[in-house]
Amino acid sequence: MIAFNKDYDPDREIPLSQDQLKKLIQSIIGSSPYSIGSQHGGLSPTQLTQIISFLMYKEGHESIQVIIDKEIDGYHLSLTIDKTE
Repeated sequence: MIAFNKDYDPDREIPLSQDQLKKLIQSIIGSSPYSIGSQHGGLSPTQLTQIISFLMYKEGHESIQVIIDKEIDGYHLSLTIDKTE
């Protein structure tokens, strides 16, 4: 049997707000969720547009190269960040 709560001490818990947790996660995985080589699946055409807009305007890239594939379900799309400048 696996004991998931072994060595659990509620006094050692550090309460974090959602914003603090988000900043912590971003610092661990990097500043951008769209780094070169990252793949993002289950997307709609609208979400692709939002990601491209984010990369171009929010992150300030002059050009981006992406690979867009249709997923196995024939409905969703996947985007892979190939190159940014």
